Amino acid sequence: DHSSDLIWNLGMDGIFTYLSPSWSRVTGYQPTELISKSFTTIVHPDDLPATLAYLTQMQHTSQPQLTPEYRVKHTDGTWHWHSGTTSPVIGEKGKVVSIVGVSRDITQRKQVEEELRKSEEQFRKLSEDIPVCINNFKIDGTVIYSNTANAAITGHTSDDLAGLIFYDLMDDAEKELVKNK
Repeated sequence: DHSSDLIWNLGMDGIFTYLSPSWSRVTGYQPTELISKSFTTIVHPDDLPATLAYLTQMQHTSQPQLTPEYRVKHTDGTWHWHSGTTSPVIGEKGKVVSIVGVSRDITQRKQVEEELRKSEEQFRKLSEDIPVCINNFKIDGTVIYSNTANAAITGHTSDDLAGLIFYDLMDDAEKELVKNK
């Protein structure tokens, strides 16, 4: 009742047969509003192909599948990202008769991921446009990123450097300087 997880049961026809009370608090829907209705009424149209393929795969294999992330329309009209885990319910004849699932609203996580993606994109653009060598290394000195200016200045492209230990690229005098620091 106080969980932020949404528990549900879906028939193989895509009709909700059970929704936990937490649906009211999280999505705004009273469970009785959606019971006996298709999940397609609240899943974003762009996400329906993946969710329908997921259900079909589970029905054919009788095995849990990787649950896609999908958007659910809440009663205030906003779309929220959801993710969950599911298991098939096997009937007496050994066939999948329904799917029981536990899902949660992951909208905040998706927003943070998008902000991070934009930030990384801005950093990459900045680092590629600046006429200075920029390199990123693992703690052991393995090169994991070099900008394009690096190739113009040193003659080593990003592909040349990827996976190399930067220390190994230094001449003896440079190595001595690093060792003494």
